[in-house]
Amino acid sequence: MRALTRTLLAICLPWLAAVALAATPARVDTVAASSSSVITAAPGITLEQAVAKVQQRTHGTVLSAASRKYGDTTEYRIKILTPDGHVRVIPVRSRPSRKPQHKP
Repeated sequence: MRALTRTLLAICLPWLAAVALAATPARVDTVAASSSSVITAAPGITLEQAVAKVQQRTHGTVLSAASRKYGDTTEYRIKILTPDGHVRVIPVRSRPSRKPQHKP
């Protein structure tokens, strides 16, 4: 009976470990807002332009993209898969357009 138990454990444990490792969710590195990885873009940049800018800088595969409005600033959050296999979220902020003030 003990030999059978040992044999089953020897067969099942490596398989269970492989299944557990495969089920572990991928780590997502969210770049902090104060980080130098935040990309500041020109006013009026579109989501598509922000995605292209992130792809050029990271050479990664875009997984998703979303936009948020903060007052007069738009922030695009681009989730990418880097060439080395990490998932990162890169924020791209569109600067608010500055209207020239006319003095009479």
